[in-house]
Amino acid sequence: MNKIIALVIGTAVAVGGGSFYGGMKYQASKMQSRLGAGNFQNMRDLSTGRQVLANRAGANMSGGEIISKDDKSITIKLRDGGSKIVFYSASTEIGKFASGTSADIEIGKSVMINGSANSDGSITAQSIQIRPAPPVVNDNANGSEQGATKTINIAGSNFSFDLTEIKVKKGEKVKIIFNNKEGFHDWVIDEFNARTPKLQSGQTAEVEFVADKTGSFEYYCSIGSHRAMGMKGKLIVE
Repeated sequence: MNKIIALVIGTAVAVGGGSFYGGMKYQASKMQSRLGAGNFQNMRDLSTGRQVLANRAGANMSGGEIISKDDKSITIKLRDGGSKIVFYSASTEIGKFASGTSADIEIGKSVMINGSANSDGSITAQSIQIRPAPPVVNDNANGSEQGATKTINIAGSNFSFDLTEIKVKKGEKVKIIFNNKEGFHDWVIDEFNARTPKLQSGQTAEVEFVADKTGSFEYYCSIGSHRAMGMKGKLIVE
């Protein structure tokens, strides 16, 4: 009798263990099937609870600050100092820790791009996540405050800038917002190592620098012979 009871118990344990193992394999297979279609998806390893990042071949993720934008693409400044062009469309998912639209994509905002890499190094975005602005740190330990940024809006066309003279104070942080209204142009000032990307008509970009020396300095468009044709101006640091 004891042998019969032991045999019954052993059989039940074996059947139960096999069912449990089969159920775990089915759930894992089912989850992997659901998550496999995405470029980047987070999933949980059923046995350890560790987070696994699924990366489909050909996918690309990049992040940085938006430095130029038009209705089909943005250019982002990468952390290593380089830049990358990102194409988006009406089907691109845009988020900002809440649902967003293309109108929320603005120059100066930090973004994380998820999409597919193109042969020319650009990215076609599947989703764009707008990051919150970092907190502003004001360190007054030595009794001095950070100076305010002086923002200058300047427009370009064939072949001139709408401002031919800009005056700032020595030590001021200067932000140039360049709006290219016509043609193909950029804004450059050599002495402060500042330049915008080369922009098509309708595009806008910005560049920042500190006016750390006094004098009169020429800014210009570096495209072809545009500078010689009169597309230049003067920055006066007092």
